[in-house]
Amino acid sequence: MTPLQSLKLRLGIKDGSQDAVLRLYLEDSMELILAYTRRRFVPAELGNVWIRIAVILYNRRGMEGSQKYNVGDTSYIADVMPRDIIRHLNSFRAARIIDLYSTEEGMEREADLD
Repeated sequence: MTPLQSLKLRLGIKDGSQDAVLRLYLEDSMELILAYTRRRFVPAELGNVWIRIAVILYNRRGMEGSQKYNVGDTSYIADVMPRDIIRHLNSFRAARIIDLYSTEEGMEREADLD
């Protein structure tokens, strides 16, 4: 199953009318994962998390910049990202190593500790 098909299944979307916007949410989700983990590619083990983040982003459309909203008498608070997803992503973060003795301009380099 493709990521787009998986996302549509989770969202209950049966036709292709929203495919373009769903692809954008998949791209945004991937960018979030790459930025958070400091990697150049999304590991296969994060495929499910990739889709879950895209679902969260899709469900929050129209709320950009808001963390709290009210519907009638009910208040909702939107976490930036659910803790279970953050814990999962943490295990895939690449470390940054700072070389204090470097004479080069860029003292930071990335290291993959896997």
